[in-house]
Amino acid sequence: MAYIQDDNGKWIRTTRCSYCTGVGHNKRACPQLKARAAENPDGYAAGMLKRSKVTCGWCKTKGHNARTCPDKKGAKSKLKELEPLFKQHLIDVFVERGIGKGALIVRGEFGDEKKGIVLSPSVGSASDTKFTNATTRFEHAEPMMWVLWTDGEKTREWTPRAVWDNMPDKQEGQYTRYWGYSSVKLLAPSNAVPDACPGNLYVQHGQTEHALTKWIELLSKQEEK
Repeated sequence: MAYIQDDNGKWIRTTRCSYCTGVGHNKRACPQLKARAAENPDGYAAGMLKRSKVTCGWCKTKGHNARTCPDKKGAKSKLKELEPLFKQHLIDVFVERGIGKGALIVRGEFGDEKKGIVLSPSVGSASDTKFTNATTRFEHAEPMMWVLWTDGEKTREWTPRAVWDNMPDKQEGQYTRYWGYSSVKLLAPSNAVPDACPGNLYVQHGQTEHALTKWIELLSKQEEK
């Protein structure tokens, strides 16, 4: 780190090169180091330049950092394009599995049970979804739902386990992944279309523009059928 004066005489912080001790650049961008590396590609300077290349903490590619990662920037725009498709996908799956709007559920054991009706899928549970690969499940996203209980309380709950048992083999992306835990049971199914999914997806570490594009293509094809 170094300080230099600008045209107005104000001291500003800048970078100091650890190779040539010059200011305004670091070792990776050092013109002297690059020139010596070009003169002798097998020499010490060339080796130092190769070792100095950073690895992006987002996409694990060398040559840039997470702040300037093109995949990270591209993922943000692609996620906005994916979100409405994903919300519709959740609605379609809920309808198919009988947990559409108005499905009657119960939570708890006999004597201390609570009944309610399903309102909509929960996109919040899917916010942990990384969409890093176009797999047959939305990894890391246990399906959840918004429920209105008879006492007027509205909460987010895990979907009943039974609705995911014996799922037929479907094409990629057909179902969300189910991990097996739920204290909620389905009393009366419903195939009515749920309310619109509230909430939003947000960018997760490691998401890439390429993987999100694959998901968009996958769900777009399903919507056409």
